[in-house]
Amino acid sequence: MIGAVSSQRTGKLAFVAAVRPQHGSGVVRCIAHTTNTGARGRVKTSKALLFDYLASIHDPERAAALFADDGVYEIPFLRARGAEPRHTGRADIAAAIFELLNLYPDFQIAPDKVDIQMDTPDDTFAEYVAHTSVVTRGRELRHLFTGYVVAEGGAIKLLRETFNMSALA
Repeated sequence: MIGAVSSQRTGKLAFVAAVRPQHGSGVVRCIAHTTNTGARGRVKTSKALLFDYLASIHDPERAAALFADDGVYEIPFLRARGAEPRHTGRADIAAAIFELLNLYPDFQIAPDKVDIQMDTPDDTFAEYVAHTSVVTRGRELRHLFTGYVVAEGGAIKLLRETFNMSALA
C-alpha cells in the first residue's frame, strides 16, 4: 500500500509505503520519504527552490531545509578567502550560510534582480545581484552571482554559486 500525506504547515509531502509482513512475522514495515511541495501539493521545481532559497537566506535553518538530506552547497571561489568550498548535508549547509551572514549581515537579493538563463524542472541556472556591506571593511559591495541548482524529488540536490571576486579586492 502506498499513500501520500501533505503537511500544510511545513509544505512537505511524505510518501509512505507499508510493506506486507513476512510469513508469520506480523510486522508491517513503513518506509517514508519527505519532499518539498508547492501550494497545490506538487513537487517544487529547481526554479521554485532557487527563489525559496534566496528568500530564506537570512534563516540558515530554513534555507538548509530546502536541500536533500545529502544535498550539496558549493561556493568554490571562497577557497581564495580560506573558506571551505563544499558543504554536504543540511547541518553543514546551515552552518556555512550562518558564517556567510556573519561576514555579510545585510546580504539580500531582490527577486526582480534574478535573471533565469536556463530552466527545466530539474535544473536551473540564473544570475543575480546582491547588495551588501562587508563587516571587516565596512564598505558596500555589489556582487554578481551565478547559481546552478539541481533538484531531485522536490529538494535541492546541488546548489553551486559563483560570484565576482573582484568586488572583494
